[in-house]
Order: sequence, then C-alpha cells, then structure tokens
Amino acid sequence: MRLRSWLLWLVCLLPACANGLSPGAGARVCIVTPLDHPSLTAAIDGFRGRLTATMPRNAVVFQSRSAGGDMSAVGDLLTQTTRHGCALVFVVTTPAAQIARNAVAGRGIPVVYTAVTDPVGAGIVHSMSGDGLPITGVTDLFPVKAQIELFLAADPAARSAAIMYNPKEQNSQVLVARTEAALRARGIAVTRYTASEREAVAEVARTAAASADMLIVNGDNLFTAELDAVIAAAEAARKPLFVGDPESVRRGGIATVGPDYRLLGERAADKAWVILTGKRGAGQIPSEDPSSYSYYINTRAAQRMGLQLPRAAFELAPVWQGSN
Repeated sequence: MRLRSWLLWLVCLLPACANGLSPGAGARVCIVTPLDHPSLTAAIDGFRGRLTATMPRNAVVFQSRSAGGDMSAVGDLLTQTTRHGCALVFVVTTPAAQIARNAVAGRGIPVVYTAVTDPVGAGIVHSMSGDGLPITGVTDLFPVKAQIELFLAADPAARSAAIMYNPKEQNSQVLVARTEAALRARGIAVTRYTASEREAVAEVARTAAASADMLIVNGDNLFTAELDAVIAAAEAARKPLFVGDPESVRRGGIATVGPDYRLLGERAADKAWVILTGKRGAGQIPSEDPSSYSYYINTRAAQRMGLQLPRAAFELAPVWQGSN
C-alpha cells in the first residue's frame, strides 16, 4: 500500500468520515450494554481487546455506556451515543440488539451484536446469511440438550425443576421453551418462575427453591445479573442451581455446557474489523453461532448446595473448564 493511501486510510476511515468524525480522530466505536454482569463484561472485553490488537494503533477510540439495568433507557442511550458520530456500534443482549436495529442500523450506522440467542426469531436480522440493514453479529446460542444431559447426570435423583426467567426477554422465552422441552422429554416435571424487576428476583428464587428439586437459570439477563440472590436461595435450601453460561458457574452455579463469552466478543470484533476497514458492509456479513462449547463445573458450589456429584457427570467430557 502506498504511504499516502495508508495515511489517508488511517486518519479517515470511510465509516468514520461518513458519520462526521474529524480527520485524525480515529473511528469511534460505541459500546452499549443494557446491564452489567460478568458474561457481558467478558464479551465486551474480548471485543475491545481483539479490535485493539487487529486495527492500526490509534485507528479506533472506544466509547462505552451502560443502562445499568434500566431496559427502558436503552433506546435513549443508543440515540445519545450515536449523536457523537459512531463509526460502528457494538451491542450485547437480545433486547439491546432489537432496539439497535431500528435506532442505529436503520440510520445507516453499522451494528455488531453478541449475547443474542435467536437473532432471526427476535427480528434483529432477517437471515443469518445477511440483512438489508448494516447489522451482523455472533449468537450465544446454548446447546440445551447437552446442558440437560449434564444437569441430570449431576443430579440423577431430581424429579422436578424450576426455571427462573424474565418473560420480557425474548431470548429467555426461546431458551425456556427449549429447556423445558428437553427436561420433560427426560420425565422431569417443570415449573416456571418469573420476575421482571431486579427487586423481585430474591423472593422468586426462594419460592422456586422451596418447591423444586433443581433450579435453573439458563441465559436470562435479569436473573444472571442478580445471580448472587439466586445462589443464596439455592444454598439456604440445599438445592442445586444449574446455569447457562460459564461466568455464572464461576460465580457459584454448579455446572453448564456453554460458549466462552470472551471468544464471542473476539469473533464479533473480527466482523467489526471487516466493516471498519471497508472490506464489506455489515449487512453483507453473515451472522454466526458459537464455534465451540466447553463443559464447566464448580465442585465447591455443589458442596454448598448439598449435591454430591456422581462420577457419571464428569465422564460426559474429557476436558473441563473453570473447575473449582
């Protein structure tokens, strides 16, 4: 590449210039999350780290904002963020990506998402192969059948399960339906317990723990953000808590089969790199599911919840991650 062309590309990336950034400022990459919990943080850290490593030095600057759990504020937050001249917006969770489709991609600003379960079903993209709007990303689709196989291998005496979730989250509706179907196929009675506000989670968790043999939080953002309250209820009732994401295992859930959220963020950053370097438009880049899953277990959490893990649970996978 000729020196003049290289300098021109560095100080005025095409998407940045199109969104009104001053020459030399670098492309502003705006990161928006509706709430904070370790899995989302891992995805954001992976995204930032990967994009920083792959782009030329000082070619991007990051602006991060969180709605702090107030989902009603996400739309305004995205609007305010994009007024600052974003070359690209990175969003996490299904609700945030749904809003970003209209509020950001609908204005021609590229969007990359992750921590989304079913982007087509949620109306985030029309197809996994591409979209008419500049939006693409990486799902965190969980391997539900493998999860249930693990949960029941870990707790073979269980005959009933309580699934806790926020009915306002489309991603949770999908995962709850799949989780419930997989449990019922194995002869497990299932009861759903719901909360839509953070303040209600602890009481819902206590009620669920009093009535079911095992507790499950499978990818719901509200209950994951308030997981400490759920863990406390599970430990007090001596009921095993199984979860959907690796970070929740590290926090005190017993086990899961799931994707590495940092890797999801890195894959999303690879898509952002393609967009920011002008190689392809966001709508031309296919969305993708996780490329791999790992088994995670927390033996200390099992002890605190009164569960003696049988050998059969560990025989499901040759390699375990995040074991305590």
